[in-house]
Amino acid sequence: MKDSIYRKKIGVALVDSQPLFRLGLSAFLESTELYELQGEADSFSHGLKLLKTIQPEILIADIHSGGASGLDFIRDVFSLYPSVKVLIFTMLDENVYTERALKAGASGYLMKTAGGDSLVDALNTVLAKEIYVSDNMSSLILQKYVGGFENIDITPGRMLSDRELEVFSLTGKGLPSRNIASMLNISIKTVDNHKAGIKDKMGFKNSMELLQEAALWVSTGEGRK
Repeated sequence: MKDSIYRKKIGVALVDSQPLFRLGLSAFLESTELYELQGEADSFSHGLKLLKTIQPEILIADIHSGGASGLDFIRDVFSLYPSVKVLIFTMLDENVYTERALKAGASGYLMKTAGGDSLVDALNTVLAKEIYVSDNMSSLILQKYVGGFENIDITPGRMLSDRELEVFSLTGKGLPSRNIASMLNISIKTVDNHKAGIKDKMGFKNSMELLQEAALWVSTGEGRK
């Protein structure tokens, strides 16, 4: 009779703005015979609504979906649905966003350039209530805490707060303060205050230099050199 006994599949939800990616990931999860896609959403707001109706064990999310703050979305999920393990699966540079995502409440961070085996490994790791990061990030994090401060990183990814980095990135995409304020659900004055803080931390002389450096940051892949 044991051949007729099937192990219950692990429920997974997905938040990603790309329909074809969601379709492909659904097929991949089905092929693992362990995981299945229970629901999907194309934005953070829809993702939170989805979690009101289903209770997946793992949520796979791209923190670059839906325009709003991906880090705020992670915090919301962690606060409202603490039993749901969040695995970030994205093209955003792991060197910039991994630690931020983990501090916000994510259980793992994986680049979309990774292979299927890495995704399964990541899913298995977070399912076991452990933290998943790539071998490269694991090494970098270790060096950060045991290697001292000989090589100080003054890039935006290290110097700016989560919100400042979001404002900086959106500025680099050519968005004015009013649009940034709307996307991040903050006031225009708050956006301008963040820009002032960015100029102070990064040593930019004026708003034009901030805009130029932000555009360069975005053009290189938000920190991928």
